[in-house]
Amino acid sequence: MGGQITRNSFYDTLNGPATSHRCHHKPKRCLPVQPCGGLSSVPLLFHPSTKGSQIVMDMSQRTVKRQASFCNAITFSNRPIAVYEQVRLKITKKQCCWSGALRLGFTCKDPSRINPDTLPKYACPDLVSQSGFWAKALPEELSNEGTVIAFWVDKKGRVFYRINNSSPMLFFSGVHVSEPLWALIDIYGLTRGVQLLAPNPLSPPAPLKWEPCFANSRPLETILLLVLFQRGCAESKKCPIFRWEIFDIQQQTVTIWVSSISRGWTSGGMMS
Repeated sequence: MGGQITRNSFYDTLNGPATSHRCHHKPKRCLPVQPCGGLSSVPLLFHPSTKGSQIVMDMSQRTVKRQASFCNAITFSNRPIAVYEQVRLKITKKQCCWSGALRLGFTCKDPSRINPDTLPKYACPDLVSQSGFWAKALPEELSNEGTVIAFWVDKKGRVFYRINNSSPMLFFSGVHVSEPLWALIDIYGLTRGVQLLAPNPLSPPAPLKWEPCFANSRPLETILLLVLFQRGCAESKKCPIFRWEIFDIQQQTVTIWVSSISRGWTSGGMMS
């Protein structure tokens, strides 16, 4: 059922077709995408022209549907996605006669420079076999009508997703975040239509409110155990109780607090 792998030709806006390039730039030569910067102030839409042959898009560029078959429905975002910026989708149409579901991911190829006529039928495995494309299939059981999906990439190139504001799940890793990234969404199989929702930046958790801690009011053993517990979480990236992975942002918060405690400081001043 897989489609034939084709080589994309890229367009230069001034000089016509340009040679395809690969994402092999060294990180030190590339500016990283800044989280929650100016990009997120631009409305997130579907790219108006670079899309699969079966895609029909509304005038707002927020809603797309596959008009026939089960493939040829690859779409992209109209602008790069910032690190930690959530791409939020709502499944608006499901077609039960097919297998497989939505494919989600990122690309470092500017969709404006991709010839839509050369897009393959499938994001997986056809498109992801080419350099600069990363995507994975969403489980079929998560692809019901009305489901809201959010996915994002962190600074380490790990892609996470959540369903209807549930706990985040690690999706896949290996994305090159040293270059601008566009969202890649393949309206495949069971998924017939989706709508882009307003982006919701992934913000760090609120800082914990630490009360003043004094040796004469709290046993020293309690303080030391708490410090060791927090340090163990930060170093192992696993909570020793629940075994959940700790996000980098949370780890940074814990590390800063542990460092402050080890120097004898709390929010109430130096420990006596």
